[in-house]
Amino acid sequence: MNNGGSTANGNSFAEAVDKAMGVKHEATHVSAPSPAPASISNAPCTPPEVLASGSEPTAPYKIVKNEYYEPISSFELPEDFTEFRSHAEPMMCHLYKYDEKDDADIDLNKPCISLDCANFIYKAVESYLSSGTVSGLSQFQPIDRDHILFKAKNVNYYGKIVAFYGLYLGDRSEKNYWGLCMTYCRDAVGTPLEKKLTAILDHAAETYNEE
Repeated sequence: MNNGGSTANGNSFAEAVDKAMGVKHEATHVSAPSPAPASISNAPCTPPEVLASGSEPTAPYKIVKNEYYEPISSFELPEDFTEFRSHAEPMMCHLYKYDEKDDADIDLNKPCISLDCANFIYKAVESYLSSGTVSGLSQFQPIDRDHILFKAKNVNYYGKIVAFYGLYLGDRSEKNYWGLCMTYCRDAVGTPLEKKLTAILDHAAETYNEE
């Protein structure tokens, strides 16, 4: 099942989301605390060369497949995302701008995209399916496109931002609730890197499939 590419009038999935947000944002927005300034001394910081890469063109896309959990799912990511520590994650995780030194870094602050079932994600999906809304998250927007249910953002998850699409795997009745997540440090907020990562996450959701 493919969540589709561009629409007939040329609008992409992400553009359709933005358009919907313009119409419904005021009615569906859930207040959340503003993120603390990235200048706080103990806040995670993006490596400078990674932060600067936001102005670089997005790399060509490739199909990545999750085979750690059934049903098998797949989506498209740029080639400069590398599968990383998926064996230690609930499901697969892909790291942006990976290099060999990352294997020894336990406080890794590079952006990553993953399929995750963190407690706040599971509860958000559960809440959305029961009430049509969520709490404690910002930029909430219903999507309801096949398995993709909504888009939202946790602005302070262990000092980082988690932008994600809430979804369910397999049959909805199985309550297999997950998020397609982009995690990054708060010093990227408002930068070209954040814009780039947002577009990449939107494209991943647009191309999400299950076998």
